[in-house]
Amino acid sequence: MDWITLYDEPVRVRTPVPGLVYSTNPLTTEAANGRKYFLKGPAAEIVFAEAAGYTLAKLVGLAVPDCALCHLPGSSDVWFASAEIPVRSGVELLIDTDFQLNRTFLQGCIAFDVWIFNPDRNIGNVVGDSLEAGKLELFAIDFEKSAILRGISRFIITTMNPRDCWPNEPLDRICRRLPFPSEMCDLIAGVSQERIEGEFARLSMDINLANVPWADSAAGYLALRGSRIQDLIREVWRGQ
Repeated sequence: MDWITLYDEPVRVRTPVPGLVYSTNPLTTEAANGRKYFLKGPAAEIVFAEAAGYTLAKLVGLAVPDCALCHLPGSSDVWFASAEIPVRSGVELLIDTDFQLNRTFLQGCIAFDVWIFNPDRNIGNVVGDSLEAGKLELFAIDFEKSAILRGISRFIITTMNPRDCWPNEPLDRICRRLPFPSEMCDLIAGVSQERIEGEFARLSMDINLANVPWADSAAGYLALRGSRIQDLIREVWRGQ
């Protein structure tokens, strides 16, 4: 994963969605490359979950912002950085009025969240960018709550309901009319355990391997869930 250089002390992020409370107190600042980033960390489980989530998303074609790792000024701790995407509020209104450019994004995002067991999909972590006149490309952010990527035991996760990964309102209402994400299921099933292990090994070295001892077991469990993703998603879709 790329690294960026920060010169200014980051500040706390203010939520664009009324009533939304951030659980990890993200920071924001501008990097030396002139781009604005949102930062999360320095706890290893948060940094790894975010970095691994973005990495896996790119493997299966789920749109996520550019990302990197960084150090805060005067610190050696590793933080995760996600590039700012301009449209951070009112996304549900644009989706409802057919402004969405990547039409299969939402159902693919649900399938991805089920795969990594991320129960935290809401309107605050779906953002957008205008790439064509009158059209909005959607992006997924925030994978820090992924049970698998945070190192929670698979035995505990098997007691959890995959339907918990269904989006919260107002995305719930929007997503109920979506078709089954067959294409994303095929893409997830096609990601081998060896590919996941390779990506996780590189991330672990960047973050400090000793701080993410669950990386190998997470890769194995993701491969297992990938082989069963059609059944897992059908269970979720039947519950809506």
